[in-house]
Amino acid sequence: MWPASASSASEPVSQPLPRLDVPARAAEKPVREEQAIRSLEVAVKTIEQELTQAKEEWAKPKVDVDRLADRMVKEFAKRMKQDRQRRGI
Repeated sequence: MWPASASSASEPVSQPLPRLDVPARAAEKPVREEQAIRSLEVAVKTIEQELTQAKEEWAKPKVDVDRLADRMVKEFAKRMKQDRQRRGI
């Protein structure tokens, strides 16, 4: 590992580093890039349409508030009547 040299015993021997060059590949066909761009555009449009549809559905309440309020009033009146009968009023 460490060669014993007279000049400096504490310094390692420097070895040339391996080259990390990566050969450049020829560019893929532009047709593939265009197809990829088109497919991404279609995906984005689809997502935008789904998002718009979801926003419209969320804006419309699925519960009929008037019907719910009537039902709550009837249930409350029923319980009050039962409570009065139980107490003998």
